[in-house]
Amino acid sequence: MYPRGPWDDWKHYHNYTEILNTLLFLNESFPNIVDVFSIGKSWQRRDIYCIRLANETNIRPKPKLLFVGYHHARELISAELPLYFAVEATTKFGVNETITYMLNYSEIYIIPALNVDGFEAASKNEWQRKNAHPFDEDGDGYIEDLFYWDGINYYFIRWERIDDDGDGLYNEDWVGGVDLNRNYGYQWDARCQSGSPNSWNEDYWGPTPFSEPETRAIRDLALSRNFKYAISFHSRS
Repeated sequence: MYPRGPWDDWKHYHNYTEILNTLLFLNESFPNIVDVFSIGKSWQRRDIYCIRLANETNIRPKPKLLFVGYHHARELISAELPLYFAVEATTKFGVNETITYMLNYSEIYIIPALNVDGFEAASKNEWQRKNAHPFDEDGDGYIEDLFYWDGINYYFIRWERIDDDGDGLYNEDWVGGVDLNRNYGYQWDARCQSGSPNSWNEDYWGPTPFSEPETRAIRDLALSRNFKYAISFHSRS
């Protein structure tokens, strides 16, 4: 069914389903070096998956490494690189000397996509950066979407929004969202060039540290493992 695996090729950005199918395919095809598990759920209740790569027949203690991709919805290539590495490392184990050594003597944890709701969001709004946490922008106590009903079907028109960016246009921006990369506990509300207390800003740090299920999932994983180092992948939009 998958002549090259469910990832098919590297000429397109993979969506959530393709990434999930790839991880499950690797887990089923290479059970001695692959373990796939969910570290938690997103705001929209999608599972956030991690793939662990290690030669399980080598039972000696190994240093643990963490790779995290796709904090920001519009940075699609930041999911591609860790996904590509997971496929290459798995399929080249026992063939490539460097990869074989890495998996023999380390445990590599890869989260290709943290902001798993971001794939759908970015497909509708290519500038979306944050997660899918909705906020009551106009303060009426409701988080609203505007739809048109023709008597048979509902058609989406726009999300609730006020003119936050001052461009004279209303309801053209995406509703809500927290910048996951600004939501961690360390210096969460530091007054610096990056990070905002305002929900309409692209780098909004959220109502509290670890307010988002995505960042709590990373926190809980890190607290349960003694990672020697971690790498977070990012890109321009």
